Amino acid sequence: MRAITSLDFENFRGFVGTHSLDLNADMVVISGKNGVGKTSILLAIDLLLNGHTSLVERLGPLISNGHSSGNIRSSGSLTGEISLQSPPTKIIYADLLERAHFFFADGLDSPESAADVTAILEPSSGAWDTVKDALEGAQAWLAHERNSIIPAKFDIQSSRVQAIQHFVQPVSRLAEMKPEWFGSDFELQYYSSPERIASTGWMQSISHLNHQLSSIIPRKNKSYINPADVLDDIADITNYLKEITPVDFPEEHSIQIRKLTALERKLAELPPDSEIIWARAPNRLGRREDGVINIPMQEEDDSKWVVMLSTLADSLNSLGKERAGLESQSEFIERRSESLLETLEVVHEHGENWASILNESFGENADCRALRDWLTYGVRNAEQFINVAQQAIRNLNDKIIKNADKVGALAVKEAALQSELACGKLMRELRGNSLISCEGRVADIRNDVRRAKEQLGSYFSRSDEILKELDSLAGASKNWASVERQIDREELRRKQQLNTAAKEKAISDGERVLKQALSSEGIFSVSNMIDRSQFGKLLETLNQLLARFHFPSEFLPIRLSHAGRRGKTKRTYKFQSRNGLEYSGLSTGQKTQLSICWSVCLSYALRNNLKARVIGFDDFTTALDMGQLIPAAGILRQLAYSNSLEHQRQVIVTSHHEDMTNKLIDYLLPPPGKSMKVINIDEWTVANGPTFKTYNSRMALDNREIGEAELGNWLKAQLHGRLS
Repeated sequence: MRAITSLDFENFRGFVGTHSLDLNADMVVISGKNGVGKTSILLAIDLLLNGHTSLVERLGPLISNGHSSGNIRSSGSLTGEISLQSPPTKIIYADLLERAHFFFADGLDSPESAADVTAILEPSSGAWDTVKDALEGAQAWLAHERNSIIPAKFDIQSSRVQAIQHFVQPVSRLAEMKPEWFGSDFELQYYSSPERIASTGWMQSISHLNHQLSSIIPRKNKSYINPADVLDDIADITNYLKEITPVDFPEEHSIQIRKLTALERKLAELPPDSEIIWARAPNRLGRREDGVINIPMQEEDDSKWVVMLSTLADSLNSLGKERAGLESQSEFIERRSESLLETLEVVHEHGENWASILNESFGENADCRALRDWLTYGVRNAEQFINVAQQAIRNLNDKIIKNADKVGALAVKEAALQSELACGKLMRELRGNSLISCEGRVADIRNDVRRAKEQLGSYFSRSDEILKELDSLAGASKNWASVERQIDREELRRKQQLNTAAKEKAISDGERVLKQALSSEGIFSVSNMIDRSQFGKLLETLNQLLARFHFPSEFLPIRLSHAGRRGKTKRTYKFQSRNGLEYSGLSTGQKTQLSICWSVCLSYALRNNLKARVIGFDDFTTALDMGQLIPAAGILRQLAYSNSLEHQRQVIVTSHHEDMTNKLIDYLLPPPGKSMKVINIDEWTVANGPTFKTYNSRMALDNREIGEAELGNWLKAQLHGRLS
């Protein structure tokens, strides 16, 4: 696939309103008078590739005069969109990468004065300041983007922080008490504050705590699908610990106090205005909408609550397995590095090139032809296939959301039944206490319990205190599990509602790259792109290209010389011809030739670090004479029509000199199997911007004989400057 197949503008500089350019060709020539928008086309691509370079920053406003918004979109292997209200920030070494993509006549300064060479040979000179500023800005932006993906229905972070705070309070008190079931290696204090949990990551902390608590109970290790399951397990283990905690209170009324305290905590889990009634069976819908709560009347009635809880546990287990299967399918289609979606995108991007390579390498081999046809079919239908995969992802996410909603509803029902069962057992045991009403409003019964405790006295043994904190920990674990399930459903719903998967992936990738960049060996450096030996080859290629331009022989080879230091550390460099002439002493035409050749050399040298295989030349013919036009066209043809994937570039050229442009187009006409488009910008108006026409150009079938005079003129142009 070509780097850019189309380019769309809305209110970008002189492109007032909406405009669309068809650039789907190996070679694109854009012609028109000065001031009609030719350079803006290359600048738009520059913005998409490199963000705000020094050249772009000097342009002034990017949005068309009189408008408040605008954007640029591209399709092809360089697919992207930028908003002109908040254009992309400048990337590291943007100016160097810009020069590897473009020759701009307006920026005809010496290559080395643009810090190209310094960036390559002295990457540590001032680079850290640039990197540090860029990373700090990027981190702040990523944090903002992650929080603004969708307005929250509830504050996720705040809800989790509150749940953690309630969780660590009983953990902290238990750490001080050191119950008998503590092992010598038990480290409960590490989970006793929100700060300690945050320092190691809350998910890692609760998993480790669960592992330590599980060591007390002889059982097989469990696997967990999500954090809510871990927290539910902590609550279950805590309830088991309550049963094995030894009793150390001799007074007969301490048992009553213990029961009253347990009932008080269970009643706190119920809506205060709900009405408690004795019943022979639980309500099938859990807590009734009319605010009535059933509790088991007799001990034999408990089994009905237990059966319903067992049924709920089975349903939750089935939903957990279903969720795991859906997550696995989603992983294969979307998330993992070798997913279906990524495979389709790779075929979409590279399939055409792969098919071309197979055709060149194996010809008409039957197996090769079958693979080539498969690739061609895949490329032709890739967008449709990608849409199908994305729809499959949306369908899977819908199923995951429905699964999470079911789990959330069943978890609420399970918690309600557990509270009803526990309250029923405790209230049956306290029926003989004349101070307590065993039916009525929850709030009234809680007041009765507090008065009964006051009359019995407030003595608490050590085991009472441990049981109290274990009860609190079980409740806090259940509460946090409920919060995590709510967060899970909310995040799934957000992702599906706004289709933020791609944005979230980009943010995650960005955060991962920033983390790598901040590592000791992760700083972006162009020294990783080109080493000194490669730089020598780059200069050798530069001189070979200049020779094709009939550059005066006394000027070649162009050398790189050290030009002192700027400040305390930054070394500077300059280009110098063989006879000592510096860049500033060259003619405008020679400067143009040197800058064009330098961009071509950088395009090859930095090929693995460029976003797209595209190169643009602005106002190409302005400083070239007829003798220089032919070798210049040869370089463009070599770039655009090469059969080598490594060397081929999509070439975009702008030109305003009518006669020279017509000659250039003749010299650039494509060979068989290659393509060329000519975009002629007719005029430009303040109200509507430019109007243009697009033509497909191809080699004419011309059988006429070339005259001696025409052949002689062509030979003179070719030999000009090569004979002494």
